[in-house]
Amino acid sequence: MDDFEDYDEFDDYEDDDTPLTIEECVQAIHAGEPELSHLVRLASAVLNKEGDVAPEFFAVAIEARMEFERDIYNGGLDQAVWNHGPELSEHFGEALDKVGAIENGQLILKLAKESQPFLDAVESPDDVVEQFSQFRIKVGGPNFPIPDLDEELFEAVMEFALENPEAFSKP
Repeated sequence: MDDFEDYDEFDDYEDDDTPLTIEECVQAIHAGEPELSHLVRLASAVLNKEGDVAPEFFAVAIEARMEFERDIYNGGLDQAVWNHGPELSEHFGEALDKVGAIENGQLILKLAKESQPFLDAVESPDDVVEQFSQFRIKVGGPNFPIPDLDEELFEAVMEFALENPEAFSKP
């Protein structure tokens, strides 16, 4: 597996019925041979409280992609931020930025900040579409001139794992 499109949920990190162990994943990283399945498994372990086997921001960056996926494909990154709200989007943006997916992380942080006044202006369910449309016009969405989130995040998490194997450990 070599891209995030193969993962619909955190539990879908392996092709066969034998789940990867945390130890196998950590060993692969320390050997300089990580695969995306190893990284997703370790992110899942952190988020599911199986142990501090990877940095939390690393796990949150991968979680951001999983959480935003449907909204991005449905309507773009601005729609994902709108639907998840500024607070969670900011949390995701900071994690993406820290792991090295800087262009997407910075855009998400900007969109989170820009969305707040439009969300605050929603007084009834009838206002949602109008306020979202105004938000989209202001930020220039949905087609932003940045790398695809999957591509940038894949490159960032692989590079992070290869350059920082000490950040990954057995529980």
